[in-house]
Amino acid sequence: MRLKARHPVPVFVLFVFLATYGYGQGQLNGSLVSRAQFFIRDSAIGASGTPQYDRQLFGAESWLALNYANWGFQFSLRMDWFQNTNLFDPQGSYSGQGLGRWYVRKKVDFLDIQAGYLYDQIGSGILFRAYEDRTLGIDNALAGVHLTVDLPHDWQLKAFTGRQKNRFDLYDSNLKGLSLEGYQAGEKWSWVPGLAVVNKTLADAQMNGLVANINTYHPDYQFVPKYNAYGMSTFHTLGLGNWSLFTELAYKTRDVQIESTGTYRNAAGGEVPAPYFIQKPGHVWYSSLNYGNAGLGFSLEYKQTRFFSFRTAPNATLNMGMINYLPPMTRQNTYRLTTLYVAATQEAGEDAVQGELFWSWSDPWRWSLQGSLINLPDGTKMYRELFTEWQNQDLTRHLTFGLQHQQYNKDRYEGKPGEPMVKAYTAFAEFFRQTDDTHSWRLEAQYQYSEHGYGSWIYGLVEYGIAPKWLFSASNMYNYRKPDGQAGENYYALSTSFQQNGQRLMLSYVRQVEGVVCSGGICRYEPAFNGFRFNLWATF
Repeated sequence: MRLKARHPVPVFVLFVFLATYGYGQGQLNGSLVSRAQFFIRDSAIGASGTPQYDRQLFGAESWLALNYANWGFQFSLRMDWFQNTNLFDPQGSYSGQGLGRWYVRKKVDFLDIQAGYLYDQIGSGILFRAYEDRTLGIDNALAGVHLTVDLPHDWQLKAFTGRQKNRFDLYDSNLKGLSLEGYQAGEKWSWVPGLAVVNKTLADAQMNGLVANINTYHPDYQFVPKYNAYGMSTFHTLGLGNWSLFTELAYKTRDVQIESTGTYRNAAGGEVPAPYFIQKPGHVWYSSLNYGNAGLGFSLEYKQTRFFSFRTAPNATLNMGMINYLPPMTRQNTYRLTTLYVAATQEAGEDAVQGELFWSWSDPWRWSLQGSLINLPDGTKMYRELFTEWQNQDLTRHLTFGLQHQQYNKDRYEGKPGEPMVKAYTAFAEFFRQTDDTHSWRLEAQYQYSEHGYGSWIYGLVEYGIAPKWLFSASNMYNYRKPDGQAGENYYALSTSFQQNGQRLMLSYVRQVEGVVCSGGICRYEPAFNGFRFNLWATF
């Protein structure tokens, strides 16, 4: 019997039966995450022109996860609901519901068996990573079988096969993988080696569609696509005292991918703008060096990428169909104005280096300095960042302040030809004070100067907490000078949240500027928003 994600009732009934039958012996727990948005048209900031603002007025996403363990088995399922959501397409609307995930796991002696919708990765994920990030609309679970074999002398063999999830369906191509990882250590050293191979096989329907598209190209741009693409990687972590070095080298055989820049010629010889299909091999070299000791530490990372788009479908774009994950080479900033310009990883190619230095010269003080540099293979400047931060923290008080300078290629990152390089200078400060056992205050002040991009900004936030249940906040983000010299808009937000025994509710009114939202180097465009948001997190 094949259990389809779009028909979850048989699986749900089976899960309830197992939990009921084993009651008193097993363990059952779960969680619910639910988000709802009420849209209010606001043409002044661009919050208009989508189905939500024009007629639907409401959108929501919910995920209910249940986990049960008994008889040495682990069972899990997750129900997903989407209602008028723009999570997958910022300018569109999607509704659907079904079984988002299920799996069964059993450990038998030296063998770990998993079947269902699975999450895992090889090495740092450069070759293979099945994962989810709900905030970006990503759920790249592998629907299949995963085996882990514990070998003598601290070695482990992993093997998997299946197809990648596509919302409530599956992509047509098949994935297979094999990895060998070990662990060796002495008194002051450790070595964690790994070796892996992953294969993707296109389905006939995918190949037929690909050939039909290539046949519309001029002969100079045509090629013979391959059914199979292979990726191989070797990765090692070497630890010596306070030092650690990680290196991963991945290679991919000739594989079809999308060229999103430039032009090509069609069968009639006419110039046609991208996108179009190409077929090339690719590689990634990633390495990081880390040191830490008694209040002093630093890290240095380097990454070289060449044509390493590894997707389960040739025509998959944006965050869809990604088999692997390319580590970001930028700082994961948290302050509102420091996150306006975020560099998305470039699958087609980039040369990047990132370094960070930490120093704590006395108990309450800590200082850090970080820098990032990203270029295209042809030397085109893509991103620069220099960031420094000071922190002073004790049990009841926390002070943070710092500076950031960014250079951001808006033309290439956001596909906006002619946009000048954005140069932004940002200063920020945060103060937290706990006045007694239950009451606390947090203040943020930020300022950003830029003559391009979104222009210059002032941001302020006030947050008041009544432990352990209540939190209130108010903020405003004022675009006081746009690139054309005119004053912009105020983007304000009011929110309150309540939490108790693992349950949390939050209600907020938000007027939000458009922008690119990123998590771990994976990004999506988020349109301007005006309206109310309701969020629920519950565990049981």
